[in-house]
Amino acid sequence: EDPENYEAFEQLVDVQNLADYAVLNIYGANVDWPHKNWYANAKREGNPGYRFYSWDAEYAWHDVSANRISVSNRNTPAELYSKVRRNKDFQRLFGDRIQKHLFGNGALTQEANIARYTRMAAVIEPAIVAEAARWGDHGNTRQGATNYTKARWESARDGVINNFLAKRHDKALEQFI
Repeated sequence: EDPENYEAFEQLVDVQNLADYAVLNIYGANVDWPHKNWYANAKREGNPGYRFYSWDAEYAWHDVSANRISVSNRNTPAELYSKVRRNKDFQRLFGDRIQKHLFGNGALTQEANIARYTRMAAVIEPAIVAEAARWGDHGNTRQGATNYTKARWESARDGVINNFLAKRHDKALEQFI
Protein backbone atom coordinates (compact mmCIF):
# COMPACT_ATOMS: atom_id res chain seq x y z
CA GLU A 1 0.00 0.00 0.00
CA ASP A 2 3.01 2.27 0.51
CA PRO A 3 3.56 4.45 -2.61
CA GLU A 4 7.35 4.13 -2.30
CA ASN A 5 7.09 0.36 -2.28
CA TYR A 6 4.75 0.52 -5.27
CA GLU A 7 7.29 2.59 -7.23
CA ALA A 8 9.96 -0.01 -6.45
CA PHE A 9 7.49 -2.77 -7.41
CA GLU A 10 6.90 -1.05 -10.77
CA GLN A 11 10.64 -1.32 -11.44
CA LEU A 12 10.52 -5.09 -10.99
CA VAL A 13 7.13 -5.97 -12.47
CA ASP A 14 5.31 -4.72 -15.56
CA VAL A 15 2.18 -3.80 -13.60
CA GLN A 16 0.01 -3.27 -16.68
CA ASN A 17 0.89 -6.77 -17.85
CA LEU A 18 0.22 -8.15 -14.35
CA ALA A 19 -3.20 -6.50 -14.36
CA ASP A 20 -4.03 -7.84 -17.85
CA TYR A 21 -2.77 -11.29 -16.87
CA ALA A 22 -4.98 -11.34 -13.75
CA VAL A 23 -8.01 -9.99 -15.63
CA LEU A 24 -7.64 -12.72 -18.27
CA ASN A 25 -7.36 -15.58 -15.77
CA ILE A 26 -10.11 -14.27 -13.50
CA TYR A 27 -12.45 -13.59 -16.41
CA GLY A 28 -11.75 -17.01 -17.89
CA ALA A 29 -12.47 -18.65 -14.51
CA ASN A 30 -9.24 -20.57 -14.96
CA VAL A 31 -9.19 -23.07 -12.09
CA ASP A 32 -5.76 -24.30 -13.20
CA TRP A 33 -4.40 -20.86 -12.36
CA PRO A 34 -2.22 -19.74 -10.70
CA HIS A 35 -0.53 -22.86 -9.34
CA LYS A 36 0.63 -23.91 -12.79
CA ASN A 37 0.50 -23.12 -16.50
CA TRP A 38 2.23 -19.76 -16.53
CA TYR A 39 5.55 -18.29 -17.56
CA ALA A 40 7.39 -15.13 -16.57
CA ASN A 41 10.24 -13.29 -18.24
CA ALA A 42 12.04 -9.97 -18.20
CA LYS A 43 14.48 -8.30 -20.53
CA ARG A 44 18.00 -8.00 -19.20
CA GLU A 45 18.36 -4.51 -20.61
CA GLY A 46 15.84 -1.71 -20.68
CA ASN A 47 14.09 -3.46 -17.77
CA PRO A 48 10.36 -3.01 -18.28
CA GLY A 49 9.89 -5.48 -15.43
CA TYR A 50 8.74 -9.07 -15.30
CA ARG A 51 5.85 -10.02 -17.57
CA PHE A 52 3.52 -12.97 -17.10
CA TYR A 53 2.01 -15.31 -19.68
CA SER A 54 -0.75 -17.84 -19.45
CA TRP A 55 -0.56 -21.13 -21.35
CA ASP A 56 -2.33 -24.47 -21.45
CA ALA A 57 -5.52 -23.10 -19.90
CA GLU A 58 -7.72 -26.10 -20.62
CA TYR A 59 -9.47 -25.64 -17.26
CA ALA A 60 -10.78 -22.21 -18.19
CA TRP A 61 -14.17 -21.40 -19.69
CA HIS A 62 -15.99 -24.22 -17.89
CA ASP A 63 -17.60 -22.91 -14.72
CA VAL A 64 -19.49 -19.65 -15.20
CA SER A 65 -19.59 -19.05 -11.44
CA ALA A 66 -15.97 -19.90 -10.56
CA ASN A 67 -14.48 -17.02 -8.62
CA ARG A 68 -10.71 -16.57 -9.02
CA ILE A 69 -10.54 -12.98 -7.75
CA SER A 70 -8.88 -13.82 -4.43
CA VAL A 71 -6.22 -16.28 -5.52
CA SER A 72 -2.90 -15.73 -3.79
CA ASN A 73 -0.83 -18.88 -4.18
CA ARG A 74 2.71 -18.42 -2.93
CA ASN A 75 5.54 -18.02 -5.40
CA THR A 76 3.18 -17.26 -8.28
CA PRO A 77 2.05 -14.11 -10.10
CA ALA A 78 -1.15 -14.37 -8.06
CA GLU A 79 0.80 -13.71 -4.87
CA LEU A 80 2.08 -10.47 -6.40
CA TYR A 81 -1.40 -9.58 -7.62
CA SER A 82 -2.98 -10.30 -4.22
CA LYS A 83 -0.52 -7.99 -2.46
CA VAL A 84 -0.44 -5.13 -4.95
CA ARG A 85 -4.21 -5.00 -5.37
CA ARG A 86 -4.40 -3.14 -2.05
CA ASN A 87 -2.50 -0.23 -3.61
CA LYS A 88 -4.69 2.66 -4.85
CA ASP A 89 -2.56 3.22 -7.98
CA PHE A 90 -2.83 -0.45 -8.94
CA GLN A 91 -6.57 -0.44 -8.21
CA ARG A 92 -6.98 2.46 -10.62
CA LEU A 93 -4.85 0.70 -13.25
CA PHE A 94 -6.75 -2.56 -12.74
CA GLY A 95 -10.09 -0.78 -13.18
CA ASP A 96 -8.78 0.88 -16.34
CA ARG A 97 -7.72 -2.51 -17.74
CA ILE A 98 -11.16 -3.99 -16.97
CA GLN A 99 -12.73 -1.03 -18.77
CA LYS A 100 -10.42 -1.52 -21.76
CA HIS A 101 -10.92 -5.27 -22.13
CA LEU A 102 -14.53 -5.86 -21.04
CA PHE A 103 -16.30 -2.90 -22.65
CA GLY A 104 -16.58 -1.20 -26.04
CA ASN A 105 -14.28 -2.91 -28.52
CA GLY A 106 -12.42 -4.81 -25.80
CA ALA A 107 -11.01 -8.27 -26.36
CA LEU A 108 -13.11 -9.77 -23.54
CA THR A 109 -16.53 -8.46 -24.47
CA GLN A 110 -19.13 -11.14 -24.91
CA GLU A 111 -19.34 -10.42 -28.64
CA ALA A 112 -15.56 -10.52 -29.17
CA ASN A 113 -15.20 -13.77 -27.20
CA ILE A 114 -17.98 -15.53 -29.09
CA ALA A 115 -16.72 -14.31 -32.48
CA ARG A 116 -13.12 -15.33 -31.73
CA TYR A 117 -14.10 -18.73 -30.34
CA THR A 118 -16.41 -19.40 -33.30
CA ARG A 119 -13.62 -18.52 -35.77
CA MET A 120 -11.12 -20.75 -33.98
CA ALA A 121 -13.60 -23.63 -33.74
CA ALA A 122 -14.28 -23.37 -37.47
CA VAL A 123 -10.56 -23.75 -38.20
CA ILE A 124 -10.24 -27.04 -36.32
CA GLU A 125 -13.68 -28.42 -37.09
CA PRO A 126 -12.67 -30.20 -40.32
CA ALA A 127 -10.18 -32.25 -38.31
CA ILE A 128 -12.75 -33.34 -35.74
CA VAL A 129 -14.03 -36.27 -37.82
CA ALA A 130 -10.49 -37.62 -38.23
CA GLU A 131 -9.73 -37.10 -34.53
CA ALA A 132 -12.98 -38.84 -33.56
CA ALA A 133 -12.03 -41.78 -35.78
CA ARG A 134 -8.55 -41.84 -34.28
CA TRP A 135 -9.58 -41.70 -30.61
CA GLY A 136 -13.07 -43.24 -30.82
CA ASP A 137 -13.72 -44.73 -27.43
CA HIS A 138 -10.17 -44.28 -26.11
CA GLY A 139 -10.39 -44.21 -22.35
CA ASN A 140 -14.12 -44.76 -22.45
CA THR A 141 -14.32 -48.52 -22.25
CA ARG A 142 -16.96 -48.49 -19.50
CA GLN A 143 -20.41 -49.56 -20.59
CA GLY A 144 -22.53 -46.54 -21.42
CA ALA A 145 -19.54 -44.19 -21.76
CA THR A 146 -19.71 -41.44 -24.35
CA ASN A 147 -17.39 -41.91 -27.32
CA TYR A 148 -15.43 -39.10 -28.94
CA THR A 149 -17.55 -38.08 -31.90
CA LYS A 150 -18.26 -35.03 -34.01
CA ALA A 151 -21.58 -34.71 -32.19
CA ARG A 152 -19.77 -34.68 -28.85
CA TRP A 153 -17.44 -31.94 -30.15
CA GLU A 154 -20.39 -29.90 -31.39
CA SER A 155 -22.11 -30.23 -28.02
CA ALA A 156 -18.96 -29.11 -26.18
CA ARG A 157 -18.42 -26.21 -28.60
CA ASP A 158 -22.02 -25.05 -28.27
CA GLY A 159 -21.84 -25.41 -24.50
CA VAL A 160 -18.90 -23.03 -24.33
CA ILE A 161 -20.69 -20.51 -26.54
CA ASN A 162 -24.20 -20.78 -25.07
CA ASN A 163 -23.35 -21.41 -21.44
CA PHE A 164 -19.97 -19.93 -20.56
CA LEU A 165 -19.44 -17.13 -23.06
CA ALA A 166 -23.08 -16.03 -23.06
CA LYS A 167 -23.17 -15.77 -19.25
CA ARG A 168 -19.65 -15.14 -17.95
CA HIS A 169 -19.39 -11.43 -18.68
CA ASP A 170 -21.97 -10.35 -16.12
CA LYS A 171 -20.71 -12.85 -13.54
CA ALA A 172 -17.10 -11.67 -13.99
CA LEU A 173 -18.15 -8.06 -13.57
CA GLU A 174 -19.89 -8.95 -10.29
CA GLN A 175 -16.70 -10.59 -9.09
CA PHE A 176 -14.45 -7.71 -10.14
CA ILE A 177 -16.51 -5.24 -8.07
